[in-house]
Amino acid sequence: MKKEIYGIIGLGRFGSVLANELICQGKKVIVSDINEEAVKELQDQADFAYILDSTHAIALKEAGYANADVVILSIGEDLESSILTFMALKEIGVKNIIAKANTPTHGQILSKLGVNKVIYPEKESAKRLARILIANPNFEIIDLSANTIKVAKLLVDENLAGKNLHTIAKNLKVIAHKQHETWSIMPNLDNKAYINDIIMLLGTQEDFKQYEY
Repeated sequence: MKKEIYGIIGLGRFGSVLANELICQGKKVIVSDINEEAVKELQDQADFAYILDSTHAIALKEAGYANADVVILSIGEDLESSILTFMALKEIGVKNIIAKANTPTHGQILSKLGVNKVIYPEKESAKRLARILIANPNFEIIDLSANTIKVAKLLVDENLAGKNLHTIAKNLKVIAHKQHETWSIMPNLDNKAYINDIIMLLGTQEDFKQYEY
């Protein structure tokens, strides 16, 4: 099986934490930053570490970002560099780009340009993103009540297949389960889930902070 490659551009607090988490999970990681000191911190841990100007498509291609399955653009402070780097990544053919944004306006611009997913992370959410990327990229959370009550749609993959709903849900409440194109509302928690099933989970913001699968 081909080993997934994760590319990270920008090694500030978020980028460096995310890189370390992915490396600890045994993933192949390419990192880069224009700051030499930031790159030195990870050059012995990452598979590839480069000091480069990420707005230059040729530099990104030579660093191997064109081969990455996912590239996380962690340049939240400099809007111009963030946009130019995104355009450079598209130029070299990167299809799956996740971008950090510090403000809603920044995020809206990136979304309109075609970024696959925009995030507004802090240090802990960086660690969580690494786990989500590895465990299940189709885990989506929807706010229902001013960041208090949330619903998550979880697509069952091979790591979760065969487990019962109670084991998968842990501290969250299962409100629906889709299997073979049929939805069950408030299903029996002893029921097993299979690949490509969809599970809808309900919980508070604190519940989701504690949830890991």
